[in-house]
Order: sequence, then C-alpha cells, then structure tokens
Amino acid sequence: MDKQIEEALQNQDIQNIMNKAAGSFRSQLNDDEIHTCKLNALWKAFTNWDEKKGSKFTTYLYSGVRIECIREVKFNKRKHQPLHSNLPDESDHFFSIELMDEIDKCSNSDLILDRMDNMTIKEIAKKHGCNRETIRRKVKKSVQQLAKRME
Repeated sequence: MDKQIEEALQNQDIQNIMNKAAGSFRSQLNDDEIHTCKLNALWKAFTNWDEKKGSKFTTYLYSGVRIECIREVKFNKRKHQPLHSNLPDESDHFFSIELMDEIDKCSNSDLILDRMDNMTIKEIAKKHGCNRETIRRKVKKSVQQLAKRME
C-alpha cells in the first residue's frame, strides 16, 4: 500500500486531479490541511475503490478529496466556533460580567459553561451521565432563554 501511495504521489496526473478537487477549498484550508485531505483520500481510494462498480479510479479519488476537504472544513468550524461567538465583543468587560451573572441564574448553568468551553455535546453528556440528546435539548433551551433575557 505504501508503495502504491508513493507512486501515486509521483504521478503528475494524479497530483493534478487531487489539486483540482481541493482547489475550491484553498480559501478555507491551509496547505497542510489540504495535503492531509489529499493523502487521506488517496489512501481510502486505494483501499476502497472497486473497478467492478463501474467508476474510474481518478473519479473516485476526485470525489474522495472533495469529501475529505468538506469534512475538514466542518471540523474547523466546530473547533473554532464557540457557543458565544455571536455575542458582542468579549473585550467588553461589563457585558462579560452581566453575561456570567445571567448564566449563573440559569437552571443548567453548568451545561452552558461546559459548552462555552468548547466541550462537545458528547463530552458534556459523558461528564454529567446523561444522554446526548437530553444534553443537546437542555443546552439549546437554556441558550434560548439566556438570549431572551439578554435582549
């Protein structure tokens, strides 16, 4: 498998196909992330592609690179978008104090604070010993109530 991947990386046609597939993601992903997407897609193409299913290897690879890039963009959005990203500038000290006071008044303040610390719903559910869907609903309801009170 490693030899196949090395040979494919040396093949200019395959490089061109992968670059074309990743081209529209240049503004959203850095070069290292795009390179990782291309390597993941190439590895998956070599392990999963079946010529009996009627598609060309290059078509399968092109789709794979696009899918990997989309996954990376979604991952980056989740990683870099905290729950409070749509609130006013955090440098406003008075707003931060008011926000924390309102959060403390919420019945599920610990869930909101965990979510603000970029914990995933799954991590919060595990921490509190609840179902993910229950946590998701509680967080959503609490944030909606908090937003109404902050208006």
